[in-house]
Amino acid sequence: MPMQTEDGKPTIGNLILTELDLLNQMITDIYAIANTVVLELDALAEQHGVARSHEDTVKEVIGYIQQSSPTYANKTEAEIRKEFGL
Repeated sequence: MPMQTEDGKPTIGNLILTELDLLNQMITDIYAIANTVVLELDALAEQHGVARSHEDTVKEVIGYIQQSSPTYANKTEAEIRKEFGL
């Protein structure tokens, strides 16, 4: 594919490839930033004992239920999930 016209100007193909290269670099940069944010959130969540997923939150709630209520102290996680619709 020619990258320049006969008079030395860039072809449409050349311009498209240049733009695609810029978009690819932008996406790579955005991914790196997003990854850094996720790592920071994970570190903060771990430092402060905050659940980072729905499943972790549900397990934490079930643990509190088991600890705070004698009725549920001996029930399994599955039984509590079923009873509370978790």
